[in-house]
Amino acid sequence: MKDTEFLYATMRVRVNENNLLSPQAIERMVDAKTPEEAAKIMSDAGYTDVSPRSFKDIERSLSEMRKSVMEFIREISPYDEICEVFALKYDFHNIKTIIKAEFTGADAERLLSDSSYIPKEKLMSSIVGGDMSELPEIMRNAVLAAKETLAHTRDPQLSDFLLDRAYFEMIKSAAEKSGSEFLKGYVSLLIDAANLRSAVRNLRQGRSDEVLVSSLSEGGSIPVSVFLSYDFEGGFSSSPLADAAKLGADAAAGKTGLMAFEKELDVVLIKYMQSAKYAAFDERPLIAYIAARDAEAMSIRIIMAGKLEGLSADEIRSRLRV
Repeated sequence: MKDTEFLYATMRVRVNENNLLSPQAIERMVDAKTPEEAAKIMSDAGYTDVSPRSFKDIERSLSEMRKSVMEFIREISPYDEICEVFALKYDFHNIKTIIKAEFTGADAERLLSDSSYIPKEKLMSSIVGGDMSELPEIMRNAVLAAKETLAHTRDPQLSDFLLDRAYFEMIKSAAEKSGSEFLKGYVSLLIDAANLRSAVRNLRQGRSDEVLVSSLSEGGSIPVSVFLSYDFEGGFSSSPLADAAKLGADAAAGKTGLMAFEKELDVVLIKYMQSAKYAAFDERPLIAYIAARDAEAMSIRIIMAGKLEGLSADEIRSRLRV
């Protein structure tokens, strides 16, 4: 990558950053007296109008915004891998949904995301129809393994583990192809966070080490052996996830709940992205803009869910990641 390749793209991103919900707007949503008042702030920020009493409608609006963001980044970025890293999460969400629906006879179509890298219609026809020759090899092999595992074990979590490992392998490959050290660092941190979450949950649930092994992914900066030893604090002493590891140790031991631990994992990833906010011009502003929109969507979900549950402003605020 060359910095000069991103001059125009960075300029376009800086303009679009002005449309992000400001911290003040987020606070107004939190303090809103009704879901309708909070939804009006969303609408003023460019989100499609929603029925504030319908969480499905809120999710539709968030999905539409994300789709427009990815189309915008694809238009201005000279490197497609940037979008690939952030879109593949939705490909694998769609794959999991299709496989489980095929197994149970449920209707998958209404649950599929439009934000996937591969169009959801193509994923559906490939997986259900059985001709997956046009899917990437890693994805194709993971689908076959996941379907076989689900058929033999009837445990959807085990099939999900196989798909998660393929997902991380693919985003790591895309980040490496991009040549962006910043993007590679983000993916490495994402894998470490996912492995830490798996280890904490595995210990908390009293599941076997064999289950943990099947859930861990290679490619992070923390060796897999650290998670197998459950050395949360020692193994993460020099990692940005050190505080999360301490909270995870308490949660794994049953001393605390999982909420503070899960929140800290998200906060670390958001802070990593925010470090790119003042980059002059290179790939980092584009990557950070996608992440900022994702963080914004997370905040909106938390706020609107809290409003629908009748939580107080302080209770909602305590759940926010930023």
